[in-house]
Amino acid sequence: MPGGDTLNLSGAKTVLTSTSQTSTPITVFADESGRFEYREVKPGSYILEVSLDGFVSAKRLVNVGESQTMIENFRLELDGVSASVTVDSETQSINTTDSTVPGTITARNAQNLPLVDENFQDALPLIPGVVRGPDGLMNVKGAQSSQNGTLIGGSNGDDPVTGNSSIGLPLETVESIQVISNPYSAEFGNFNGGVVQIQTQAGTDKWKMGLSSFMPRLRKRDGGIRGIESATPRIHFGGPLVKGKLFLFQSLEYKFVQTEVENLPDLRSDTKLESFNSFTRVDYNASDNHRISGTVAIFPQKIDFVNLNTFNPQETAANLHQRGWMAAVNDQFVTKAGGILQTTFSVKRTDADVFGNTTSTFTIAPQGNSGGFFNRQERESLRYEAQSIYSLPAISWRGQHLLKFGGGIAYTTFEGRSSNSDIRIINSDGVLNQLQQYSGDGILSRNKTEIGFFVHDKWTIDNLLTLDLGVRFDRDNLGRSVNPAPRLGFSYSPFLDNKTVIRGGVGVFFSKIPINVGVFEQNQNVLIRRFRPDGVTVAGETDYRNVVENSDIKSPYSIGWNVQLDREISNRLMVRVGYEQRETKRDFRINPFLNASGRNGVNELGNGGRSSYREFLIMSRLRLQQDRDLFISYTRSRAAGDLNVFGGFSGNIQNPIIRANQYSRLGFDVPNRFLFWGEFGLPLGISLSPVIDWRTGFPYSVVDQQQNFVGQRNSDRRFDNFFSTDLQIFKDLKIPFRGKEYKLRAGVKLFNLTNHFNPRDIQNNINSEDFGSLSNSVSRKIRFKFEYRF
Repeated sequence: MPGGDTLNLSGAKTVLTSTSQTSTPITVFADESGRFEYREVKPGSYILEVSLDGFVSAKRLVNVGESQTMIENFRLELDGVSASVTVDSETQSINTTDSTVPGTITARNAQNLPLVDENFQDALPLIPGVVRGPDGLMNVKGAQSSQNGTLIGGSNGDDPVTGNSSIGLPLETVESIQVISNPYSAEFGNFNGGVVQIQTQAGTDKWKMGLSSFMPRLRKRDGGIRGIESATPRIHFGGPLVKGKLFLFQSLEYKFVQTEVENLPDLRSDTKLESFNSFTRVDYNASDNHRISGTVAIFPQKIDFVNLNTFNPQETAANLHQRGWMAAVNDQFVTKAGGILQTTFSVKRTDADVFGNTTSTFTIAPQGNSGGFFNRQERESLRYEAQSIYSLPAISWRGQHLLKFGGGIAYTTFEGRSSNSDIRIINSDGVLNQLQQYSGDGILSRNKTEIGFFVHDKWTIDNLLTLDLGVRFDRDNLGRSVNPAPRLGFSYSPFLDNKTVIRGGVGVFFSKIPINVGVFEQNQNVLIRRFRPDGVTVAGETDYRNVVENSDIKSPYSIGWNVQLDREISNRLMVRVGYEQRETKRDFRINPFLNASGRNGVNELGNGGRSSYREFLIMSRLRLQQDRDLFISYTRSRAAGDLNVFGGFSGNIQNPIIRANQYSRLGFDVPNRFLFWGEFGLPLGISLSPVIDWRTGFPYSVVDQQQNFVGQRNSDRRFDNFFSTDLQIFKDLKIPFRGKEYKLRAGVKLFNLTNHFNPRDIQNNINSEDFGSLSNSVSRKIRFKFEYRF
């Protein structure tokens, strides 16, 4: 209007479209005051378009955070008329358009729930179907940890050598964590289990700062105070470097943590972790339709006595020291036609050293191990990745089509060395039974090139039915063949009230090939000598070489499908019932074979491994209070497969013994699991956040004094059922000081509140006098919490 006045336009049409997900755009019309509100928006980056008859429509990139309000003023071209827009990310109703709905942990959840180490990995088991296995690694929907994918702001966050997640992030960095099982969008590749997608925080037009966990915790051992048990200060800040144009977010974290194995001698019972995590994000709004983001993450860490337990004392446990950094640039551009072009370039460095604590010979006995750890690793890897995705404007033809296509290329270099010292296996009487000796220099070197391309169409036929149709093609120079992966997903709302949704689909998912697979034959060979009962006379020996079954190795893949029913009973209660199944083929496994004479053998890396996962899920989400949800779930599942999977012998902490492969329950199989978590509001402004987890114990196998398996592995023996009640109680206080308002959060965290016995170790050697004994439970723990924000 003349004079620079503004006019709020009622009836303006707004359309919100995600830049990173293949979800159907959401349309809302402005009210009488020109304001409108979205109630079903996940955190992330979006295109917001405002239009009205007689005016030129306007588009703008917006960043939606968790539980926050974003206000954007749009200036339409006719006489400088503007509209005031309010976007609220709070989700009130069920998603009716996506064939796959991820399990989501929000920034609010991560801050309010009792997480032991206060990192994003601790939050993952809150998603049904995600289990931290007995090796400490995360298993998503029945898949090995190396078969999952981790995305940090759209960039790959996995170690290219082992395939496991390798990046550490301060907790305040996380905007949201999503676990996606069977994503039928062809955009996702290089996994055959699930995808963990992490959206990171961005700076805003207001400076904010916070300080957390700044009080160290004393170490109580041997009847007194013995130094520091934990010091984990974190600081974060963010705001405008140039208001409205350039934004900064910075998070820093230092960790020093000693974790006790309670049944070991008091002063030699701790695993020691020391790490430093830094995350920097800079966002530049080049224009309303163009945003550039740059991130830098630095994550070195040292873990001493990493595999410390009842049977590996400190002198026998290994040390793992890692160094790493990652830098990425993401460019988002909205074309005049309404298309969205996203281009990402990233570089990631991941180095690791594994070494023991003494030079004495590693010895395996029925009662436990002794000597120094047998394996020494030194490795360096550098990964470059570039990808580009273009989303076309919506096309109307027998419904609405959202077409998206893109591709990428990655190049990784790897140099390293893995060398082993002698390993002795002794009987219960201390007499030598076997001696393993290694030959070869163990020098490892390999480069890897990956290429991928996909095309995807999200087709909304009418207001009731949406289809996801897509295919992607991947190839790398280790697997050599081109891998086509077609996918089909659907979402169907049978009733016009949009309170009931049936969704599901079927797809093919090809996994990445870790570089460790490509250097298998470069590893040292092993000579095994067997001794007579006197422990001196050699009874026989076998020289095992490392060989690949077929030089033309192929990428493992899975065929997964699911069907799920979501029903919104009321505005406060949603119920979900679903079934999921996955069959994995061509997995990598190791098997030892002898020739007819028994003097020569091979440790063969084969491509014939297989596994399966079945899951029945019933879950409900109950909202008792504003912004506070309760989640209750029961999962009935079965995870089975080949037990000699390659990752069990080639990761950071390697297994010294290779025996014949068997197909059985996987080590992280959990047939029954009940999970309850959420947040309550109590009087006086006190908040209560419980996590209750009950599940079947993990399976285990029995061995004899020669370390041979007795009977079928993982068949009929399990740890005791696991039960834990964790709780965080806190209160937020606002403290005015010199015209400013400071926020203080004070509270307490309790872990294993009932002090339930949850053993992590079992004596599984049938020749041990303690056979069947359980140990290494975590007793009740109390932690205090203080945070400042201003």
